[in-house]
Amino acid sequence: MQSSGLRHPAWCSPSITTHRLLLPKIITTRINRTHFISYAQSSINSSKSDPYTANDKEIPDLTSRRDALSTALTGSLTMAAATLAGASFPTLPAAASSPGISAPPPPTEAREVKMVMRITALRGSVPASWVQDFSTALEGYGIVALTQKPQIADIWQDLKGETAQNTKKKKNKKVPKPTTVDAVTLGDAWLAAAISQELIQPIQGAKEHRYWSSLSPRWRQLVCRAPSGVCDPSGEVYAIPYRFGCTTLLYRKDTAARWGGTPSAKISDWDDLLLPGLKGRVAFIDSPRELVGVALKTLGLPYRATAADLASCGVTTADLIERVRKLVGQIKVFSNVDHVRAMSAGEVDVVVGWSDDLVPLADRAATAELIVPLSGTALWADVWCVPSSAAGGAEDGTPSPLLPAWLELGLQPSKVRKSLRGGASPLVLPAVDKHFEMKGCFPVRAGKTSSAGNFDAALGDSLMPSDAVLSKSEFLMPLDAETAAMYREVLQAAAAT
Repeated sequence: MQSSGLRHPAWCSPSITTHRLLLPKIITTRINRTHFISYAQSSINSSKSDPYTANDKEIPDLTSRRDALSTALTGSLTMAAATLAGASFPTLPAAASSPGISAPPPPTEAREVKMVMRITALRGSVPASWVQDFSTALEGYGIVALTQKPQIADIWQDLKGETAQNTKKKKNKKVPKPTTVDAVTLGDAWLAAAISQELIQPIQGAKEHRYWSSLSPRWRQLVCRAPSGVCDPSGEVYAIPYRFGCTTLLYRKDTAARWGGTPSAKISDWDDLLLPGLKGRVAFIDSPRELVGVALKTLGLPYRATAADLASCGVTTADLIERVRKLVGQIKVFSNVDHVRAMSAGEVDVVVGWSDDLVPLADRAATAELIVPLSGTALWADVWCVPSSAAGGAEDGTPSPLLPAWLELGLQPSKVRKSLRGGASPLVLPAVDKHFEMKGCFPVRAGKTSSAGNFDAALGDSLMPSDAVLSKSEFLMPLDAETAAMYREVLQAAAAT
């Protein structure tokens, strides 16, 4: 599995230092674009009230895909009618049968239109079968041109480059050339900056499409944003998720006697990282946001606890500073790359990292155990976003009409993945534990007696945390001003010692 490289960009943690119509070369006939857009839009509207059901037709349903192909403009001019949002399309009448419209051209002048939707994704995050299924469902008339980048940061730089180029052209009073990319992968932690810097645009009509009804309130909270990038339940939809993972721990079982005092010792939660035997034996991802989050968890607080939450639970900033210092004392390596290498080389006994990095490492390490802490962890998601300049070469400056179908593809029941290997489907993420959400702080972790004998934290062959653990896990939302100031104070104080 290709590492995402950096899931939390630097700004997430306070620092202490046209659709596009690509025609074959033989095509000379010009398509009436207005007619096609009206036709595609009618298919979208026909699916707005169609809820998800177990027997629902899906995009790759080969028994219905022919209904998505229609004779448009003439009886001999074939178009790729995108199976948008799983809708069934009516068959348009041949042009010759309509009053006032000329007869169709001779067969020798008939041409086929091939619609290509261009996607830039994080390498390894999109199953190869998705691209094939999408093309098969449309019988080759609608296809995906997939470009893959090694890291999300590479996609981010592409977005920045497109925006800078277009801004420069606008200042020169030239019409900017739109990007040919219709959708890109971003991590949820990148959304706030991408929105506030106007690198991505709201997804048009997202709440009217069927895929929206498949997303739980938890996902809707994550992707609905204000123009500033902060979460806003009444805001527009800026992203649609297609996979998620979490922060995990991988520990060596063969050295348990050394760090745990007994060969049967196990690590089951965050405060086990503070065991005396693990001093200088932990590798940690290079993310201040994650570091403070783990410190908060060891204090019995949520991963994303705010300054107000600390005050309500009787935890002071000094308490948090002390806990961060203690945690830092346990850590030998801070890195998004070398943390995995340190574990492989036997330099550490525990590594804290994102699941897409540690699952492959766990596969190679027979003496290691991969866990998700019982009190919950941080979640991450890879989402589809539409670049602000996305027009796919379209004359009307709008994203591809195939986009709704692509966004729905990863949210179909047949595409559900119940494993952290490759990323889990958004459909399997349970609702938030209401008790966890309402209480806000946990001075004592229920059922915790020792670091040994607790087997629920281990992922085992399923490589999937339990619903109980996932319901207590959290996406790391943008920090409010007061909490951001607290983070700066804590990190500066911790760095000074």
